[in-house]
Amino acid sequence: MVNRRLYWLLENRGLLCEKQSGFRSASRTEDQLFIICQKIQDGFQDGTLTTAIFVDLQQAYDRVWRKGLLLKIQRLGIKGNLYSPKVTKQNLNIRLLDQQLKKEEHPSYLGVQLDPRLNLKKHAANLKRKTMKRLSLNKRLASTSWGSDMDTLRSLYLGYVRSVLDYNLCLQASSSKTVQSEIDRVQNHALRFICGGMRSTPTAACEIHARIEPLGLRREKATLEMYERAQRMNPLHPAKLLVEDWKKKDRIPYPTIMHHITTLQERCHLSNDRKPICRVPKIPPNKEMKSPEVITHLINQDTNKKTDPALLKLEAEITILTYPPDWIHIYTDGTAFKGTVNAGYGVYACFPDGTSKEIYGACGETCSNYEAETIGIQ
Repeated sequence: MVNRRLYWLLENRGLLCEKQSGFRSASRTEDQLFIICQKIQDGFQDGTLTTAIFVDLQQAYDRVWRKGLLLKIQRLGIKGNLYSPKVTKQNLNIRLLDQQLKKEEHPSYLGVQLDPRLNLKKHAANLKRKTMKRLSLNKRLASTSWGSDMDTLRSLYLGYVRSVLDYNLCLQASSSKTVQSEIDRVQNHALRFICGGMRSTPTAACEIHARIEPLGLRREKATLEMYERAQRMNPLHPAKLLVEDWKKKDRIPYPTIMHHITTLQERCHLSNDRKPICRVPKIPPNKEMKSPEVITHLINQDTNKKTDPALLKLEAEITILTYPPDWIHIYTDGTAFKGTVNAGYGVYACFPDGTSKEIYGACGETCSNYEAETIGIQ
């Protein structure tokens, strides 16, 4: 309770630095990966040298005076952007607090192993090794005589294997076709034993039959989501400043993340009418809300679902007419195909001045009737 109230106060008054992402709502590690990788890729285009210094402090939030640490780093002469293929071949004499910093050619940052040319080959190899190990569990359950059905294998793959592949999809979009194909092979392999297909079975047919989206489309969607999220951030947020100030450069044939975003923008025609991200609700968490009165029956309480539909409709209309005319009437509904997939919601609001408004949308590929109705009410 104390944390929720203090956090609301800090966010509402803008007391937190926009560069701070840890333990904040509407923030992702992928945003930080995008910022550093895009700056490195821009350095490739500019022909500048870039080296990154990663400081991992034990119990940093409890022990370290962060402003003092930054001041000491500046006094030591450590500043600027530092990461480049050329620099990785050099022996850099960088010291911090009288200790020699160890040079790492393949550092890991927020779960992604970087490399000198930022082609993500090392990370793709680690990703493939990890997912193939998890995929072996699916194989053990895919026996033709006693194994699980397709829906069970599909759910297990989506939750246990593809959840690993989905991390940092926007960075994968900037990697080479060879790296992407290596990662795609994991899903292609999974599709065939989920559907029971042979090796010669077309991948597209397996994707349609198993209702699993291609990773290529998911990379494009994740890239656009990351860009749209950055555009909706606070004007001082590093990701917001990066996407707004970025200028296209083609000194070398190396497409960066922003190059892919520019291509997708031209193809998808994104709207410029964006609502800013609100990290906390406008209502303070300590404000006591008045609970609404919920009426779960019609005027004629003997009416139920077994009543004749025409009579049920008449009783519902009579009940609605008993409500005051200055009330806003809102009707919600949600439904899903076979109750579990491809769900959607709809909202119809009638205002006292005679105007009305409709709100509707999709709830996701795997969503139940109950979840769709809950989203509609929210």
